[in-house]
Amino acid sequence: MLGFGLKVAAIGIGTVFVELVLLVFVIMFITKITRMITGKKPEAGVTSKGQTVTQPAQTSIQGNDDDIIAVIAAAIAAMGSQDIHITAIRRITPVNVPAWSHAGRLDTMNSRQY
Repeated sequence: MLGFGLKVAAIGIGTVFVELVLLVFVIMFITKITRMITGKKPEAGVTSKGQTVTQPAQTSIQGNDDDIIAVIAAAIAAMGSQDIHITAIRRITPVNVPAWSHAGRLDTMNSRQY
């Protein structure tokens, strides 16, 4: 029986491997056809062999730094000016939940308290 299982596993793994290799070639073929039809060249970050080329990140900030700082400060001030008060904290008992499930949740919540 072990020999039969190994044969089935080998056939299955081999089939998947072959299909994945074929899928890679089909995708490459479709990409080449699409590039020929549209006339587009490959992206700048990819070489002809499919290796990615890392380029340094451009960190140019458009506009004035003072304006950006003012906008961020205004957003923080707008969020901080709201008066939020917690009036009550109470536990809500779930409806239609088995007792063992509810007890497990309570035990988990109580074990996480400091």
